[in-house]
Amino acid sequence: MDNSKVYSWTPIFQCNASAAAVLALDARVPNSNTIRMRLASSCAYASPKSMKSSHFAPGPTAMRQRLSIWFARGAQVILPNHCALCGNLSHQAVCSSCDSAAAHTVSRCACCAAALGKTGSPRLCGNCIATRPAFDATLAYADYASPYDALAQALKFSAKLGLARWFAARMATRVKAAEIAPDLILTVPLSAQRLAERGYNQSWEIARPLARHLGVAAHGSLLRRLHHTRPQTDLSDARQRRHNVRGAFVVSACAATRTLNGAHVAVVDDVMTSGATLNEIARLLKRAGAARVTNLVALRTPPPADAAHPRHPPTTSQPASWPYV
Repeated sequence: MDNSKVYSWTPIFQCNASAAAVLALDARVPNSNTIRMRLASSCAYASPKSMKSSHFAPGPTAMRQRLSIWFARGAQVILPNHCALCGNLSHQAVCSSCDSAAAHTVSRCACCAAALGKTGSPRLCGNCIATRPAFDATLAYADYASPYDALAQALKFSAKLGLARWFAARMATRVKAAEIAPDLILTVPLSAQRLAERGYNQSWEIARPLARHLGVAAHGSLLRRLHHTRPQTDLSDARQRRHNVRGAFVVSACAATRTLNGAHVAVVDDVMTSGATLNEIARLLKRAGAARVTNLVALRTPPPADAAHPRHPPTTSQPASWPYV
């Protein structure tokens, strides 16, 4: 019996088993993009270019890789993906038409990423000048507004994990253009209760592919949330939001001495509202030895018009609450 024939069919059975497992685990996820991505990765995908290279020797291994490629491509037909915005069939989480139509760049505050409304070089908003946050800079891909708000909600509440990779790729482009070079990437951690309810941390899902794009290490356990807190969206007052996250996080002491000392740390989050959570994290990181903290957020909630563009400079008797949510 020819062993090459036996081994050549092994990937198909492995892929079918992986597909069945993924379908069982992700049955609650309407978007098949997540299923297809995991399926392709489980089949040891190899690019067509690698198939033509000189080191790609014929034999059972070559046949297995070819079958893996064919099966991954067939999965795109069997499990079609729909654009998260327009609903049309697409090979990506967001089709190229919606991606190009929604893309835009605005001038933002170099510290809190609040939209300034006018083009030009990055500068500070009046509130960051009056009360400087603990973090040094913030880079946001876009405002938390249509159509991006729907994507963030689908990622956070509907487990559309393919959107995390979509955000990460576009954030990586902005980070490279801004010449931001962090030494390591952290994320805003969830409490054990929230993580059990949701099943994943949307910020970590963005941070992992973003770290790969930037060639930087991502640490998922260096920063921990000590206790469960109320969602910041339930609190409208800035003081309540600051109090809600005060003492909610902790930095691993042993990891801090090895990793954070003198480092430029990037903190990834899906949505930045007022900055209270990120400000608390930056305060802890700098206390642990970090030299610089930069926030990398997918979306930035636009501040109130009077907060982003105050008619009169804030005084010491009336300190600005923004960007401390």
